[in-house]
Amino acid sequence: AVDPEQQGSGIGRRLRAHAERHAVDTWGCATIRIAVLSQRQELLAYYRRRGYKATGAVTPYPRQQGLGSPIVDGLSVDTLEKSARPGSADI
Repeated sequence: AVDPEQQGSGIGRRLRAHAERHAVDTWGCATIRIAVLSQRQELLAYYRRRGYKATGAVTPYPRQQGLGSPIVDGLSVDTLEKSARPGSADI
């Protein structure tokens, strides 16, 4: 996550690109997979613009994992993925 006051500064883009490169260089990942709250349409659009595609997997918010208690009921999580090959949307 990026502090709202820093959004638009490129920090998120650089962090995401670094994490993707690290996954490829360190672990040899062929695919990068992420989970995004289904209700955050602007985030889903952000990742689609960067080459991620919906897998069709949608799961309830994982309350049991201790990630916090959502203040909105009915949250779900979409899984997106993209190829990790060099040149794929800024890896």
